[in-house]
Amino acid sequence: MKVTDNTAQAYTAKSKILEDIAIKEEKTAEKATQSTFFDEVKISQSAQVRVVQETLQAEMKKEIQSALEELDLEFESAMDMKWSPESTAQRIFDFATSFFDIWFKQNPELSEGEAVNGFENLVRGATDKGFGEAMGTLSSYSVGDEVLKTANETKEVLDQKFDVFFNQMREDLDRATEQGTIA
Repeated sequence: MKVTDNTAQAYTAKSKILEDIAIKEEKTAEKATQSTFFDEVKISQSAQVRVVQETLQAEMKKEIQSALEELDLEFESAMDMKWSPESTAQRIFDFATSFFDIWFKQNPELSEGEAVNGFENLVRGATDKGFGEAMGTLSSYSVGDEVLKTANETKEVLDQKFDVFFNQMREDLDRATEQGTIA
């Protein structure tokens, strides 16, 4: 077995826990390894934190893999993606705005102007909700300020893209109305 800093630390931590347990319960180290004994022992706070961190990492990895599978992406291709605020905002923007034609067809009672306004409210509401949930998740994991800053920059870029998109749609509608091509 190759000894690394991590394996040495894990061995040292395990040895320390076993020693603490043996002393606390006045048991021998051999008896301290019995599984029923471990069920009754309180481990140190640093060991608890390590267990929580490892569990969170495993759960996050599982969730990321599940999300990538739903998007029909493999981990390697996702890692090759550009993750700048601009690139991420562009992917969200492209996905969200791609549904306008479908939404418009599903709401034939709306005028084109009403459809643009309604779709804008829908898309902005959905992305605001998703962003809020994502920020809540990130905050609960105590990610660094840089991650939160990048997420906020992504949201700002996305909002600017929506502004341009919906303003352009309204200008096109106004132009078409002036030319008499829309009743």
